[in-house]
Amino acid sequence: MTNFDEYDINKICGNDRIYAKKFIDREIEDEDYDDALDRLDEYCDFYDEKKRDSVVEIYRMIKIPKNTEYDCDNIGIWWSFEEEGVGTYGFTSSVSKKHLKTIIFKGETEVKNIDWVNGLYSYIYYPDQKECNVKLNSHINVKSINDEYLEEPRECNSGNYQTYKHKRID
Repeated sequence: MTNFDEYDINKICGNDRIYAKKFIDREIEDEDYDDALDRLDEYCDFYDEKKRDSVVEIYRMIKIPKNTEYDCDNIGIWWSFEEEGVGTYGFTSSVSKKHLKTIIFKGETEVKNIDWVNGLYSYIYYPDQKECNVKLNSHINVKSINDEYLEEPRECNSGNYQTYKHKRID
């Protein structure tokens, strides 16, 4: 995957579309150019709206073995900006479904913790997921788990892995 550190979301989403077209030309393969530019415009509109906020609401779904618990210190970096956009991460084929439990997190993180450029790349390819890439080792306040609101938000960390970790509880 591309190292997006060379890109600046403010330049990509700025008035100068030359930078945006450069991003599309260099980073997007096998994609209809006009569709990619339309998605880029949609994402930039969303970014322009959210960058004014201090926090953003995010959602994540995982499947883990029933005899384990999620690791709040490494809850994962791939989230969604919309609850309907969550997808399954984890043991989708290697473990029988009857041995798995689904966990859906609703949380919030500071806007500065979002990797907007990597999110743009994902959005161009998977617009229905409304994917949100939380930067490594970023603070996330989990407010609900499986639609049950917590009395106090649970302070978690995105961790330093692309996937989440879990721990045995038996």
